Amino acid sequence: MPALTRNSAFVQPKNENSFVWKYLSFDKFMYILNSNMLPLVRIDKFNDEFEGKIDTAAFKKSGLKEILDLIKQPKARNTRINPFYINRLMNFASCWCIDENESDALWKIFAGGENSLAIKTKYKILKKMLPNTVYIGAVTYSNNYFKDFDEDRLKNMHTFIMTK
Repeated sequence: MPALTRNSAFVQPKNENSFVWKYLSFDKFMYILNSNMLPLVRIDKFNDEFEGKIDTAAFKKSGLKEILDLIKQPKARNTRINPFYINRLMNFASCWCIDENESDALWKIFAGGENSLAIKTKYKILKKMLPNTVYIGAVTYSNNYFKDFDEDRLKNMHTFIMTK
């Protein structure tokens, strides 16, 4: 069975025949071949310290009661039990790029060096190859969560992982 897609945070591309690229070192590629597994990285371990984080001030302005209640709880201010921090600890990802052509910039950032390569496949093939215990979707780019998303999507904690 293919990866899961029925979640408002995991937007599906308009064309499932689009190419997806994974840029990686030769060592990581050999790990995938030898283990027959695609490594997933915990969100808080990404190089980008803001990955999966939300703008708390923006949420305070939003007026969404459920979110505000979480933020206002004295215990939630403690990073270790803050639901948004926990969300980053409980979610893992493997980043791929949807594009018809390879990207020299992404190659340099993610593959880093001469001993590197890119895996190219179609989105629908990647989705089919993943187990039905994981979600797959495209990242949404937004400058304003509250304009772009309805209330139900804002209550979905995955929205903050799948939005830049």
